[in-house]
Amino acid sequence: MPLLSKYIIPSERIVAIEWLQQGIKSQINAFLSIGTKYIKDEYIEIANNELQFYNATLEWNQYEDWKKSRNPKRAILEEKFGYDCKHAMHLVRLLRMAKEYLENNQLYVDRTFIDAEELKEIRNGSWSFDKLEQYALEKELELNGLYENSKLNKFPNREKITELCETIVEDFLYKKHVI
Repeated sequence: MPLLSKYIIPSERIVAIEWLQQGIKSQINAFLSIGTKYIKDEYIEIANNELQFYNATLEWNQYEDWKKSRNPKRAILEEKFGYDCKHAMHLVRLLRMAKEYLENNQLYVDRTFIDAEELKEIRNGSWSFDKLEQYALEKELELNGLYENSKLNKFPNREKITELCETIVEDFLYKKHVI
């Protein structure tokens, strides 16, 4: 890339480099799909390494962008407690809601009279990461057992879902044209 970089218009550098990298990634994938019948073994290894590097770089850049644009208050909480407390709160809430649904087919979205205060405390860092991790592991085991004994379908009914989507779209289009 250094050779090409000097010929790229500076204001368009990021887009041009990304486009070139996409092209390189496509070439690497093509070479890897051909395999060693037509390509030398050592190039396959180089291509794999290039692809891993490309993906790691992309992931790192996305992480850096996320860090720059994230909520500053949340970043301070994460720095203080060593993990994202808001994610922890949502994890606990979702695990509890899953259990409630599997046990009695009820979904309690409003947590006001159930556990809202405790969830707020978790969001503010009252649980250690170790406690959160232990809780999640225990709940996962419990939920797996409940799921095995539940009457929930193991797979979605795609035909019914498709039919429902079509009905909704048709109703929307019909109402839109009638008005």
